[in-house]
Amino acid sequence: MIELLVAMVILSTGLLGVGRLAIGVVEGNLRSRNHGVATLLAQDRIEVLKGLGAGSAAPATEGYGTLPGFPGFKRVTTVQPGVPEAGLSTVTVTVYWDRDRRSAILHALLGP
Repeated sequence: MIELLVAMVILSTGLLGVGRLAIGVVEGNLRSRNHGVATLLAQDRIEVLKGLGAGSAAPATEGYGTLPGFPGFKRVTTVQPGVPEAGLSTVTVTVYWDRDRRSAILHALLGP
C-alpha cells in the first residue's frame, strides 16, 4: 500500500512538471506570434512610406483598435528629416502590444 502511495506521488509530480512545460510552450508560441505580427506591421508601414518617398513621410500614431484586423497592437511612426544628411529621412516604426509592455522597432532610411 505504501509503495502505491509513493508511486502516485512520483507520478503526480511528473505530470505537474509536464503540465507546466506545456503551458510554457504555449506562452512562448504566443510571444513569438505577437513579435512576428508586430514586425510585419512595422515592415508594412515602412514599405508604404518608401512608396511615398522621404518628402511625404510624416509622424503618426495608430492606437490600439485602429489597425484593421490587429486590435491588440499600436503602431507609432517617427520621422527625422535630414538625418543622416540632407535629402534623406530616418524613419522609426515602433509597434507595441500587451498594453505597451512589449514592442518591436524597425528603422529605415528614406530617400527622394
